[in-house]
Amino acid sequence: MPKIATLLTVHNRRPLTLACLSALFSQDLPEEFEIQVYLVDDGSSDGTADEIHRRFPAVIVIHGDGTLYWCGGMRRAWSEASKGQFDYYLWLNDDTMLLPGAIVALLDTASAIRLECGQYPIVVGSTRDPDTGALTFGGRWLHQSALIEPSNVPQACDEINGNIVLVPQAAFEKVGNLSPEYTHAIGDNDYSLRATRMDVPVYVGPGYYGLCKPTEQALWTRPDIPLTQRWRVLHSPKGMPPSEYSAYLRLHLPRKRLWCLLKLYARVAFPLLWSWKNNRRLRS
Repeated sequence: MPKIATLLTVHNRRPLTLACLSALFSQDLPEEFEIQVYLVDDGSSDGTADEIHRRFPAVIVIHGDGTLYWCGGMRRAWSEASKGQFDYYLWLNDDTMLLPGAIVALLDTASAIRLECGQYPIVVGSTRDPDTGALTFGGRWLHQSALIEPSNVPQACDEINGNIVLVPQAAFEKVGNLSPEYTHAIGDNDYSLRATRMDVPVYVGPGYYGLCKPTEQALWTRPDIPLTQRWRVLHSPKGMPPSEYSAYLRLHLPRKRLWCLLKLYARVAFPLLWSWKNNRRLRS
């Protein structure tokens, strides 16, 4: 039976982190399954690490200094986990609550795809809003903005959100860890795109695997925020640092790199015009 390393990185979201771990450890798994959690606590000041040690002593907690963010923390967790003998790695965001049976469903999907195409796939699990039921995170195609609505069969994709992702050891051996080019965002998208270039299949699993609320609108895109603050947030690790975005575009969209960077700056400078155009497109 498979050995799975679950990878998380967290920072000052103790209630969400504990709820996420509770949902993880509540999964109904065969006794032969082995799951080991590698969790990077990136400098939390709210007692997250102490509470994890108390309630979930089996979790391996790796301490960061607050500068790792999502990509850096996940790289650190993955680096530690890769020293063990695991068959799969499960990416999990701490704001994501696994639905009952999610892990078994991911493994079943991976096995079915492997039997069909002869290769171990990366499988992304879609999430829905716990309040509205709307699709919030999952997979898409690079040239399409909309996420792929999950159906009753696996669907190929090439760009993923990192909320719930099952990566087999065979894929890790080909693609490696998350890229050091990225601090917080984009790293999950980049990983799946690199995987498909290396002939590692990437699929959206059938149905839903977790609950997760949608991300709030980024501060650097909000017209009610002063331009100087929008500019500062854009260049911050949790914004969309142009140097990192440029690296992503250079690798995956080289012909559109200049145009996409110009649109990035235009969105910061003219957020009202951007919102108007998007609303108009949605109505048409």
